[in-house]
Amino acid sequence: MIQEIPNILKQLGDWGISLRLKKIRFTLFQELIAYFAIFSVIVLAALYAANYVSNMMFDKYSPYYMVNQFDSVLDKLQSGKYKSIDFEKLLSKSVKVDIVTETGDVVYSNYNRVEKYNPSDFYYIYSYKSPYYVNMVPFVENGEDYVNITIEYFDASEVNKSYVLNDSNEVVSSNDDTKERFTREELDYLSNDTQIGKYEFIGNDGITYYLISILPESVLPDYSNIFKTIDQIYLGLQIFYVILVIQFVWLVHRKILKLIKKLNEAIYELTAFGSSRVKNYRGPKEFEEIADNFNIMAKSLDESRQQQIRLEEDKKKLLSDISHDLKTPITVIQGYAEAIANNMVDDDSKQEYLRIISKKAGALTDLINKFYEYNKLDHPDFKLNCENVEIKEFVREYLADKYDEIIHKGLDLKISIDGKKQVIELDKLQMKRVLDNIIDNAIKHNPPGITIHVQIIDEEKTVCIVIEDNGVGISDELRAHIFDPFVVTDDSRSSGGSGLGLTISKKIIDNHQGTIEVKKTDSYKTRFEIRLNKKY
Repeated sequence: MIQEIPNILKQLGDWGISLRLKKIRFTLFQELIAYFAIFSVIVLAALYAANYVSNMMFDKYSPYYMVNQFDSVLDKLQSGKYKSIDFEKLLSKSVKVDIVTETGDVVYSNYNRVEKYNPSDFYYIYSYKSPYYVNMVPFVENGEDYVNITIEYFDASEVNKSYVLNDSNEVVSSNDDTKERFTREELDYLSNDTQIGKYEFIGNDGITYYLISILPESVLPDYSNIFKTIDQIYLGLQIFYVILVIQFVWLVHRKILKLIKKLNEAIYELTAFGSSRVKNYRGPKEFEEIADNFNIMAKSLDESRQQQIRLEEDKKKLLSDISHDLKTPITVIQGYAEAIANNMVDDDSKQEYLRIISKKAGALTDLINKFYEYNKLDHPDFKLNCENVEIKEFVREYLADKYDEIIHKGLDLKISIDGKKQVIELDKLQMKRVLDNIIDNAIKHNPPGITIHVQIIDEEKTVCIVIEDNGVGISDELRAHIFDPFVVTDDSRSSGGSGLGLTISKKIIDNHQGTIEVKKTDSYKTRFEIRLNKKY
């Protein structure tokens, strides 16, 4: 397992690199789960390694280790090939080994023992196959010396034994009725602390043998040093755990602080220089969304600032255009009025001067009225007086009222309005003003003989009102700014046009949540398309 940890970490790293290459975006919660999973795997691996090392330190002296060692050469033991077994390599250097029958006869000894064992002692020689723990506690009662012996077996199937011995090693109290007295040798075997142990096996001849191993004192476990070493291992593991926790917190902190730092820099730049973006940020999905939203906000602020600049420029231009359009008629009115007041004209010319003054005053009134309408439509409190209107019938009625004026000016009117009824939410008064502005321009700026074509086209979600004529048309340069305030043709300005009619028309259509465009086709040089949303 310990050797596999670097491979696990490498696989986790490769997995992370693969995900980054695929540009998979995780949420902060998912990243935290991933970090915690890696953190848990490392901690569990470290705990497993520490437990493995501590168990290995104890296993060397455990009875199960001895049993495994003897089991590995059981075939040689059963066949009597004792001399072929290297017991020092199998167990430890200077180990003493005797192979003894049930009757105590020594059939093999690696240190040349010939003395028989007492068969009754075998029960008290430590068994590797049925290990036990012996606790011998001396005590004094009524002036007499006693020893309390407790034998606790590791195997739950074995019955634990308890004896109380007097100073003559006689059993005075016990849960074992078969034992009345302990010999000195038996007590020595019980207190040998696993230095002497036995391994029972049956040979190929069917006889039961005991392998008696006597370990030298130099290889007996120094449990105090073992526990000290284990304590050091677990202390190191605790330090390692703290370091991992700090690393885990640092990773989370870095993920969050990285965006906060970039946001702080971007906010400072936005405040100091008026423009900023969060650049090259990669992190949790929520944080990337915050960075994206900040960039959208910053872009919106940039656009608002540019729009504000354009509005200021438009405002200056608007004031300049108003001044220009007011100055000309006022200058004319003032000049003619002074001439009349100073008797600088004869009676015949006075009537002409008064007519011109009246005409210029009317133009001024029209300009002021148009400017008033323009500002009213721009006011936030302005509201349309909308009602459900069948648009095709509305346009037919309007054209019927306008027909005489169009024909009187020498123009032809062509109407293409058919199909099923379409209902629009409409302010009839404002919509009439839109149609007036477009058709009056067509009448005013075109020579007799041209055709004005009005049609209504049913679209999926909108109704398109088309007003087009085959007159003189609009230049490409002027068409791009036709809806801007005070944009007029030269002949319009000379004839007293205000340049606000189409601007007002666009504002009215915008307030209806519709669109208005001006185009040019092969058949008609000027084509206005008004699109309004259907009610149902």
